Amino acid sequence: MLNQIVMNRVSKMNLTTLKYFISVASLGSITEVAKEAYVSQSAVSKTIKQLEEEIGVELFDREGRTIKLNQQGKFLCF
Repeated sequence: MLNQIVMNRVSKMNLTTLKYFISVASLGSITEVAKEAYVSQSAVSKTIKQLEEEIGVELFDREGRTIKLNQQGKFLCF
């Protein structure tokens, strides 16, 4: 049931948001994604946080300066 709710909400997102999500999931670094996209680190971070708020699920585990895809994020990404 949760999977269906998440997928319904994801279908309404824009491509930039999904690009940032997939890039952070792949690289494991908001800083690296920001550099590659020529945007600020805070822009990527805010976009990821808005995505999580929009779908109501945390997609990454954050600990200090590290970010790692969690089980919900893996479901969405792969």
